[in-house]
Amino acid sequence: MKKRKIKENTENQKIINKKIPKHLKEIPLYETGEALMSSDYSFIGGVILFITGMIFICDFGDDSIHLKPWAAVIMYLLFLFGLYLIFARKKVRAYREKHIPSMDGDGINYPWFFGIENKHSYLEWADSALAGHYKVGPRGFEFRLGFEKLVFFYNVGISKERTDSQRRYNIFREHLVECQPMLDQQLPKFTKENIDFLDKRCFYRYSRRNQFLVLACNTVAFWFFRDVGGETGIFLTCLVCGLVEFFIFYFLLKGAYYNYLNENNIREALPDDVGFIKDDGIGVLRPYWGFIYLLLLLALNYALQWLLIWM
Repeated sequence: MKKRKIKENTENQKIINKKIPKHLKEIPLYETGEALMSSDYSFIGGVILFITGMIFICDFGDDSIHLKPWAAVIMYLLFLFGLYLIFARKKVRAYREKHIPSMDGDGINYPWFFGIENKHSYLEWADSALAGHYKVGPRGFEFRLGFEKLVFFYNVGISKERTDSQRRYNIFREHLVECQPMLDQQLPKFTKENIDFLDKRCFYRYSRRNQFLVLACNTVAFWFFRDVGGETGIFLTCLVCGLVEFFIFYFLLKGAYYNYLNENNIREALPDDVGFIKDDGIGVLRPYWGFIYLLLLLALNYALQWLLIWM
């Protein structure tokens, strides 16, 4: 394998030669539990292909229905996206799972495409973290160094993988703290109590994303039924699109309420924990994000429908 070594900062660096267990050296690029969601992506891709396929059939087979050029481009892009979700996404993931970052005693080996591999010392990662290039993400602790990204996942619902991820993060954190001791007070800790709260935060985020995708498909269906016209089009629009919207907004409202409770529980149980609570800037809106998301999606949905009716 061809290896390109990026400039290492060696000034004042403490050489760390602690042995890392073999099964903890590799840092997964994907959350282990995410494999259980592959069927969700395939289902969404199937829905997209069905809707776009029906629209193309009507466009070519019915002279009274004609897609405008920009609409046809959107349909083709959606069609390709559906193909990607069903067929290509798994292949891309399989390739990346064979080329993943790994920890050594003196730094991180980060693979790119075409056999290129970068290596950065722990001091470089520590300097990047000290500059604020890390966050408590929706699925794990995320660290960035240029275009490279490391994520130590929570691995929702899989206790063994969660334990390995915790040990892997603690090793990485120990290296960074040894290079920059002040990070000990800044970097969040990976504990069971913390992760239980973050698991819930992750679940609500996934729910909002899936509901958005379903609502986007519903908007395409609304567009199609509008072109059908007549009493049939009105009936299908009210029955299908109306029913989908009702359930989507019900689950969004329910998720917003429980997300609000979870964020307040985090503030109460972990008031001094770094990274979990952001009370500066727009971080104060975190408990209310579910309700804000609901209103934004509601406004976007009906604005698009108004445009589809009157354009």
